[in-house]
Amino acid sequence: MNALSITSLETGPDGGGWRATATVGRHRVEIRATHPLTASAEALASAFLLPAMARGADLAVAEPLCPRWRANVTTVRDLARQWWGYRNGAVHGPEGAVLDPLPDTALMFGGGVDSIFSLVTRMADIRYLVFVQGYDVPLADAERLARIDDWNRRLAAEAGKELIILRANLRSLPEFRVAPWAVAHGGALAAAAHLLAGLAGRFLLPSSQPPWVDHPWGSCPALDHAWSSSAMTLECHGAEQDRFGKVQGIAQSPLAHRYLRVCWRHTSDDLNCGVCEKCVRTQVAFLAAGALDRLRTFPPGSLVARLDALPGVAALVERNYLEVMDHLPADVRRSVQALLARSPAWRRRDARRQSLVDLARKLRWRFR
Repeated sequence: MNALSITSLETGPDGGGWRATATVGRHRVEIRATHPLTASAEALASAFLLPAMARGADLAVAEPLCPRWRANVTTVRDLARQWWGYRNGAVHGPEGAVLDPLPDTALMFGGGVDSIFSLVTRMADIRYLVFVQGYDVPLADAERLARIDDWNRRLAAEAGKELIILRANLRSLPEFRVAPWAVAHGGALAAAAHLLAGLAGRFLLPSSQPPWVDHPWGSCPALDHAWSSSAMTLECHGAEQDRFGKVQGIAQSPLAHRYLRVCWRHTSDDLNCGVCEKCVRTQVAFLAAGALDRLRTFPPGSLVARLDALPGVAALVERNYLEVMDHLPADVRRSVQALLARSPAWRRRDARRQSLVDLARKLRWRFR
């Protein structure tokens, strides 16, 4: 049987925190947390199902699995075959118990527009904010993670929420990296939620796709709920809003003004570099919403100059610029129009580069 094995799942105290470990294939998964973790086989199975399918394998799980989770992930398998052409994905292992969920709600919190929108609009429901080190910020970037942790603690205190920090090495493992992060991140977020099912029975995953995007993505309304078990329900939140609608929804929020973090390039010591495409796109949206001057988490600089320096934008985000065009001053509007005009040629070059990256990933697995 061609199957990726998950064995030796253990959880327990770890100094002043908690730790979960398991063996996946030939490598060891380690997840540390500030709060107690549940020994959840569904957590590891959620994280590694799509990576296993990406290499045409099943999962062999030693620990018992919730029957409701097993039934739900048939949706994951069906969509993975349809969207990405993945194969297999049967889950082998013993049957577990059906458990009752706890009443509290947690929000998977990244600090960006989607997360703050979910926090602001569901403030009364949420008890916990969950941030996972090693997902969007590498574990090796210790200084940046320390700054983010401090930022998140201050935000959580101001919002009156309890912050849970996890530290996971998933993205460093070859068994996980066979699937791109754009595909695998939803299962990784579900893994964190399953491990915390002893604290909360509902987890909100802020939607990162606007309703008009019809594009396969690892965390979306069609997939998120399908990682749920009897003990824990995942809910995709905010999918009915486009990005500008979310920006308008948080434009007057002091939490957004003081704590918004959208940058993924990590090219400076600031939480937001201010010059990458996502930073620029966010600043354009807040300018259109009349609140750019209130943001305190972007370095000062000319927005026109930052737009002019971008080589292009992806087709999926082009509409984010178009929908705010009528709300922009003339000089910014001209720079946005020029950016969109040069984007098709940039996308063709980027597609050729990405095809080489995908080929290298497949070759690594073939000859490992």
